[in-house]
Amino acid sequence: MHFERAHNHTWRKIKSTLASTVAFVSAILVITPLALVFLHLLVNGAGAVNWDFFTKLPAPVGATGGGMVNAIVGSLELLALAGAIGIPVGVLGGVYLAEYGSTRVNLILRFLADVLNGVPSITWGVVVYGLVVLRFKGFSAYAGGLALSLIMIPLILRTTARARRQPVENDRSHRDEDRVQGDHHRDSARARSRGRRNSPTSFHRIR
Repeated sequence: MHFERAHNHTWRKIKSTLASTVAFVSAILVITPLALVFLHLLVNGAGAVNWDFFTKLPAPVGATGGGMVNAIVGSLELLALAGAIGIPVGVLGGVYLAEYGSTRVNLILRFLADVLNGVPSITWGVVVYGLVVLRFKGFSAYAGGLALSLIMIPLILRTTARARRQPVENDRSHRDEDRVQGDHHRDSARARSRGRRNSPTSFHRIR
């Protein structure tokens, strides 16, 4: 019996070591190409990152030099527009969800926010493309900012609601703990008081 148990333990250790080795080798095989690509970019592209890269427009095809200032400014504009739309709506919705909404409304809002959090970004892009780009017959930073804000709103809403509920839950738990401790102290005081009244000394005092 003891030999069989030791044999099973040894076999489990062998299988565990084998599985760990396979997982480690698989991780190395996956990470190695990414590390090689990153190293190639670092070695060949580090010399091109200079002040002109951040302040000049892209050079024509075949010409040397140039920069990415248009992409940098466009990205900042996109983030600014998305933040201006998504952050106020998400924060106000999260505050309403945490403090003012009824149980049914909060349940519906949480469900919708969770569903919208799982919608792929390409779907939002298609929606904005159909509602904005086709209607105004052209791409713009406003359309991209709207699409990004629609992605941000449910995430910010749920995060704000959790952040607003956490202090309330902590205060409620502290109040419950204080109430339990107060009840315990009162019960202890009553028990000590009954013990004094029932002690022999108290009978002698009564006599």
